[in-house]
Amino acid sequence: MILYFADRGLNILGMVSTNLPKGAYIEEDKKIGDVDTGITSLEVTLRWAETSGLVVRAWTDPGNYVFLKEDGERMECYTIIEATEDNENESTEFYAEDAGLDLLNEICLPFEADRAYSAAWYIQLFTVDSGFSIGLNEI
Repeated sequence: MILYFADRGLNILGMVSTNLPKGAYIEEDKKIGDVDTGITSLEVTLRWAETSGLVVRAWTDPGNYVFLKEDGERMECYTIIEATEDNENESTEFYAEDAGLDLLNEICLPFEADRAYSAAWYIQLFTVDSGFSIGLNEI
């Protein structure tokens, strides 16, 4: 398994694997899928050498993305919700959920526009605290 870490701008910060010989590596991982809701979460323990601890902390900041690639599987995207570091054991544990979950269960109060607005204006209005933003679609 390989995990890629990215910031909110989708800039790749680093990667870890289950079989790297040096640097940070995945010690333990648990992927939990709920069939009823279709929600998947990820719990991972990373081990790191003293010299790479600061780097791993930056990768696992809450709000950053984790891309999971397993052999023969498609890439999955998660948002880091919380991370805890253990300096004594040189490890970081983080919990992540499906990247789109922060848009679920949002409630928008009735809204009546005073004039016509673009779709982008409405998206920015109703997703203001989600961390998502409209970017350039290069397709």
